[in-house]
Amino acid sequence: KVYGLFQDIDEQKTTQDELEKLALIAKKTSNLIVICNEYRKVVWVNDSFEKLTGYTLKEVLGKAPKDILQGEESDKQVLQFVKQKLDAREPVKFEIINYRKNGEKYWLDIDIQPVFNNDGSLKYFIAIEIDITERKNAEHLLKDNFTLIQNANNRFQM
Repeated sequence: KVYGLFQDIDEQKTTQDELEKLALIAKKTSNLIVICNEYRKVVWVNDSFEKLTGYTLKEVLGKAPKDILQGEESDKQVLQFVKQKLDAREPVKFEIINYRKNGEKYWLDIDIQPVFNNDGSLKYFIAIEIDITERKNAEHLLKDNFTLIQNANNRFQM
């Protein structure tokens, strides 16, 4: 009976060590991580979220990310698509313009995964978000330059 007790303690210690490692990774990754409850209210964000958005966990706790981060230029069709996927408790991946606390815009590539309890009930939505602002700015610059070149070529051909 004593051997079984030590075995249980060893398994608990291993599980606790694994959880601590995962928590450290989630806290320190450069990707933004947002965990929301089944009602889509924030229960946890990592350091990268706080650094990029300017919001602390305390400021966003219990709030819907969309109510804090989205604004005038956030694509309404994308947001409707995301809502439909989350209503269906399905994973969704998308790109969107968000806004920092200071009002500055930034682009994110977001992957949201639902997490279920053993009984199949929804427990969390976990969003892993990558800042793609530099890429989007470069794409817009290339597009603008291409348009300028096309316009110049059209003028010379007339």
